[in-house]
Amino acid sequence: MDIFQFAWSMLAWTVTVAALWPLNVPMAALSFRIWRETRESDIEGSELWVRAFLASTSLAVLTILFVAVDWAIADQAEFAPGVVHMTILVGFLAAASGIVVYIFSLDDFFQGVSLVIIYVFLPVIVLWLLNSLLGLINGSLRFWDPMVNIAKYWLVQPAG
Repeated sequence: MDIFQFAWSMLAWTVTVAALWPLNVPMAALSFRIWRETRESDIEGSELWVRAFLASTSLAVLTILFVAVDWAIADQAEFAPGVVHMTILVGFLAAASGIVVYIFSLDDFFQGVSLVIIYVFLPVIVLWLLNSLLGLINGSLRFWDPMVNIAKYWLVQPAG
């Protein structure tokens, strides 16, 4: 598997998790709690839920915008899809980190990166592992493949 196939697949998995808007609101709040560990926070109760709602909504919209840009560049402008997918994936991580820094009033960009990794990529890893393990038992048990295939429909597969 070359790096472009990995970027295409990773972008598809990321899109399926980040675009699940109403389900991601509790995940955003949980991610903030995990990131803060046991330290006190000035964001508690209803304020945390409002910020989690705003973060989840913003990242869902951002995801759709980045998929549209990916489709426009890779499919319509006919640029090399592998490079486009890698750029879009890194750009999504950077933009999502900036949004999270702003919404949760974090101190620096790398705190936002760590929060986005917990928010998006931890569920991606868990879903991928669960989907793969169930696929080893029986191919029809791969429950997340239909969601990933919807995302892959909009992402041009790199040659390789």
